[in-house]
Amino acid sequence: TGEFVKLTDPLLLELGSGLKRGDILLKDGHTAIAIDTDDHADTFPIKIVNCSYSRVRSGPGVEYGTISAISCGEILHAIGSALDEDGDKWYRVIYNGQTGYTSAVYAKPLSTATVTWDVWLRKRAGANNDPIIVIPEGTPDCYLTGATQKVSLTVWRECIYGGHRGWASGKYVKL
Repeated sequence: TGEFVKLTDPLLLELGSGLKRGDILLKDGHTAIAIDTDDHADTFPIKIVNCSYSRVRSGPGVEYGTISAISCGEILHAIGSALDEDGDKWYRVIYNGQTGYTSAVYAKPLSTATVTWDVWLRKRAGANNDPIIVIPEGTPDCYLTGATQKVSLTVWRECIYGGHRGWASGKYVKL
């Protein structure tokens, strides 16, 4: 769905007692991933870069089978990382409901934004477009995709926040 769900999702809290690492839950349009947060404290969105496409593989290394091909520019949710036999880093990801690995050579973590004022995340760039959700000032969970648009002298930044992807004014959302 392209949505990112915090590990504090109510679905995990509701059903958490019987879960084991790697379980994927679907309920009421939400996806929650059960992981051991001590082992995977580095949960974050990543963007596929430096290629026309990359692969999601069944394990961390080129010797593992391909689950899917993913296009350059696509954003995935990393739920950890691992090293292959040669010491190369691979991100553990969820893609189309499957857990797999993609090479860190072709993926980069999204930057965290500094939010200097409560600001609307909107469906499209521009103050007159439909609002999705408010990003609170000072939140640590707003990620920048790197895309920008200029509308009426204001730079808008594409962001991911609270499971939503949209646009926020660059006046209040900064690198």
